[in-house]
Amino acid sequence: MILKHTARLIFDCIHVLERFKLGIVLISLLIIVGCQPEKINENIDISKAWHFSPDENNKGEKEGWFAVSFDDSHWKILDAGIKWEEQGFPDLDSYGWYRKSVTIPKYWKGQKIWLKFEAVNDAYTLFINGEKLSFFGEANISIATRQTFTEIYKKVKFGKHNQIALRVKDWVGTGG
Repeated sequence: MILKHTARLIFDCIHVLERFKLGIVLISLLIIVGCQPEKINENIDISKAWHFSPDENNKGEKEGWFAVSFDDSHWKILDAGIKWEEQGFPDLDSYGWYRKSVTIPKYWKGQKIWLKFEAVNDAYTLFINGEKLSFFGEANISIATRQTFTEIYKKVKFGKHNQIALRVKDWVGTGG
């Protein structure tokens, strides 16, 4: 009788432990799944209405044209993806700056956020909120026919305006 009672007690304990382990596994899975941010597959089209200024004397970086507080309100408005020669700068073979303010939705927080450019002719430096983040293009190796990607998550402010600035170098021919 004691042996039968002990066996039943052990069986009940094992059963409780198995249910407990299952409960822990389920709780762990819920916590892991619950902590994972929902995957967002959205894009913001930033191709239109960039503020643009030529920088033939290469003074923009020294003067802080990338700074959030810099006033670009007097700059011309251009669209990305169209050569700057076709938008009023036919003889510009030098530096040019593009600036744009973009709001990144709050609900994107926790997601990887990439800034993608289809092609920039010929090289560029990217600034986000006044901080230099990346550079693409090498000495006489143009990226005019290549896509570039920069992960910008750590530099953006969610639900607020974010300043994107590009210092573009056009060596010869068309630019932008």
